[in-house]
Amino acid sequence: MFLHILKKDLRRKKTMNIIVLLFVILSAMFASSSVNNIVTVMGGIDNYFEKAGISDVAYFFLTSEKGGGDTLTEKLRAEPSVTDIMRENVFYIHASGITIDGEKAMDFTRASVLQRVGETDVKYFDPDNNEITSVPEGGVYISSSNPERAGLRKGDKLSVKIGGKTAELEFLGRAKDAMLGSNFMDNPRLLVSDKVFEEFKSDEEAAKRMGGVLYVKSDDKKAVSEASSSDTSIIFDGDDSVVRTTYIMEILVAAMLLIVSVVLILIAFVVLRFTIGFTIAEEFREIGVMKAIGLKNRYIRSLYLVKYLGMAEIGAGIGYMAGIPFGRLMLGSAEQSMVLGNNSQVLIGAIAAKAVVIIILLFCYSCTRKIKKLSPIDAVRNGQTGERFRKHSLMSLSRSRLGTGSFLPMNDVVSQPRQYGILTAIFTLFLLLVMILANTANTLASDKLLFTLGCTRSDLYYHKVEESMNIMGGKDYREYVNECEKKLADAGIPGKMKTEFNFKVPAEFGDVKQNITMMWCEDTDASDYVYERGTAPQNAHEFATTPMICEEFGFDIGDKVRLTVNGKTEEYLLTAVFQSLNQLGRIGRLHQDAPMNYGESSNAFGFQIDFDDHPDAKTIEDRKETVKELLNVDKVFNAAEFVDDCTNSASAIATIKNLLLILTLMIIAMVSVLMERSFITREKAEIALMKALGFKDRSIMLHHTVRFIIVGAAAGILSFALCRPLTKLVIDPIFGMMGASEGIEYEIRAGEVFGFYPVLIIAVIAVSAFITALYTKTVKASDTANIE
Repeated sequence: MFLHILKKDLRRKKTMNIIVLLFVILSAMFASSSVNNIVTVMGGIDNYFEKAGISDVAYFFLTSEKGGGDTLTEKLRAEPSVTDIMRENVFYIHASGITIDGEKAMDFTRASVLQRVGETDVKYFDPDNNEITSVPEGGVYISSSNPERAGLRKGDKLSVKIGGKTAELEFLGRAKDAMLGSNFMDNPRLLVSDKVFEEFKSDEEAAKRMGGVLYVKSDDKKAVSEASSSDTSIIFDGDDSVVRTTYIMEILVAAMLLIVSVVLILIAFVVLRFTIGFTIAEEFREIGVMKAIGLKNRYIRSLYLVKYLGMAEIGAGIGYMAGIPFGRLMLGSAEQSMVLGNNSQVLIGAIAAKAVVIIILLFCYSCTRKIKKLSPIDAVRNGQTGERFRKHSLMSLSRSRLGTGSFLPMNDVVSQPRQYGILTAIFTLFLLLVMILANTANTLASDKLLFTLGCTRSDLYYHKVEESMNIMGGKDYREYVNECEKKLADAGIPGKMKTEFNFKVPAEFGDVKQNITMMWCEDTDASDYVYERGTAPQNAHEFATTPMICEEFGFDIGDKVRLTVNGKTEEYLLTAVFQSLNQLGRIGRLHQDAPMNYGESSNAFGFQIDFDDHPDAKTIEDRKETVKELLNVDKVFNAAEFVDDCTNSASAIATIKNLLLILTLMIIAMVSVLMERSFITREKAEIALMKALGFKDRSIMLHHTVRFIIVGAAAGILSFALCRPLTKLVIDPIFGMMGASEGIEYEIRAGEVFGFYPVLIIAVIAVSAFITALYTKTVKASDTANIE
């Protein structure tokens, strides 16, 4: 008998059962893949560092020591807590030195190094996760995502020039580099053969660009920091936690997938609740008859449980299989930059899929409690008791100014707030997810984050790494700036130029001694920058820094700190605290009158141009090409483009957003179809009565469609109200990990976020509901007398 009833139910409710099955498949697919991805990425970082041979490295350094000197190495070896130091000799290279047929092969602006493999126990891997033990003669591997963005293909011929030496090399693929290869760090590292490296080393001019990458093993990171605090050759330094944090984008992708999985499972529960509720309400007669012939509640409930258990098992099986390639797709960017390993992938995915089945079954059992309330007499009364002790609706047709076509759908929504409220919550939740990701991507590609980069607003910006490196080598900064300003003036677009320099400044406060990377620009007043609290430095013996530096040293505004500036150690007063994404929030700022020496800077951040005539945005855009030609630079940015180039994260977030948008539209369409189909089944008698009263099919379909449009509009309004606070609640902690611990102002593009997305989702809701409402044509006026 059970099999006969199940067979009949499956045939009679094909649409509803198919949609429920699809939700189970999606839930299992996302659950299995997301849990796997979280385990793979979170555990994968430790696994990757271990395979790369740097799991026990406490501190990482990039130094600009000339001629391969190792003064910093000697200082660190004298520190008792240091157990081992691995050093790789490298050449610093800029984008203009890597070309194809005379054209620049890659357009990167971050520090890049060229080296050979095998000098240390640090390991690098090819795209297939095989260790690169040696590089073939005439070949080169390049880490970071720059080769893919530039469209490089395996086999491309590159000309690599450092100093007066040029090597013709074949691109062998992207290397996986644990220290510099994350999507957030994204510093290209070129791996070449021993012969090519020695040829560069023999060139006197190239040798001037040599430096080192140091991997320091120690059980006391604080002691390492103190031991290196007086060394000014350091370009970059960070402990293991800093380097691990640079994989935040890989973690974010996996985390977003897990959030979507949880939301999908919750929505699957809501769909199941409605489906089971409608089924029980529709089958009151069958349930009453079964009770009349003596079947117990547990047997009747088991009938429904068997059905949903079968659907859950089938859906989980399909979802688990689909989750394997889907998870790999979502891990695409992470797999390109990391060596991932998860030996329990099959087991974890199976457990996650099985958990979905168990949770769904328990939920279904809870939802069938209504069966206990039904009795054989309900079958006789057509499922009605005839009693109602509350007002059916807050609205009254006689008092309403709305027409019939508007009143009926509005009345339906108002009369059943719980039912339509849950539907509104579903639409709102998915719309908010899309909005939050859109706000994040837009912010990362806007000038809202300009102040977190430690520079002021200018008309144009550009990176010119080779000039920055020459400045570090002692070239006169003023000579270069004056030369550029003269070229601009001669071209009829006079302006002022400046750049932010970074210096490694030894600092001491109490028992803490370590370097602080200090930003300094003598052409910008310290009061022109943005500070979170305190007042801008007023003289050469005052400075500002970030909350992270304050926490590491234990000082705050008003404290005096001993800084060694230009070889002289004096007390400097901390007057302000600001936030910054530079150095992941570990940075400070000196007053413009501080006695700094350009030749001792570790690097220059980027050149800024302020035109004297204060042009509008369109004029600034028109001048880009002119500036490129005049100053011989490859890429010139406006403020928003400069932020996008520095953060290098907007495109990854936008990709996740677009994927989620497609998924959202699919789910919303399925929910709309399922709910409308359920409404038609439940309201068959009402639809028949409307037809008997003279309502046309078109009016009835419009009535059903408008109900969903009202719900979609309500979801849009709720999303509008919750968008900004929820964006801050969800994304602020992520920016906090990157250094902006005090929160930021988000770029919310009203036309896109409050216009395009809500309208698109409402359109999908309306179309889905209208197409499903076509089924009302099958209901006849005579069905008022037939509850079947």
